[in-house]
Amino acid sequence: MNQVRLIYKVLSGNASSEEEAALKQWIATSADNKAVFEDIRVLWENTVMTETTNREGSDGFLHIRRLIALKQRRREMVRTFFNIFLFTVVLIFVFAISYFLGTRSNPNIDI
Repeated sequence: MNQVRLIYKVLSGNASSEEEAALKQWIATSADNKAVFEDIRVLWENTVMTETTNREGSDGFLHIRRLIALKQRRREMVRTFFNIFLFTVVLIFVFAISYFLGTRSNPNIDI
């Protein structure tokens, strides 16, 4: 089952005990899974849902899925920028070390 749908089912109180156990096991497998669950839980608790909204399929569920997708895209962008920054820092460090080692091994070069 789709994990987001399973989380939604558990939070709405419509999950069986087996589904709740499967969700607990999925959450325990990694920190990322726990973070996804917590994000959805917070969204669930902070989303105002009226009695007329069909919880099993339309407005509320789609809204939560859009918010989750947006948060995941933002998280991926942050990771990408962090990786680029880290690569740049390492590259600068390597060039600095090679420059200083190169000038020490050839003392006749004027700086």
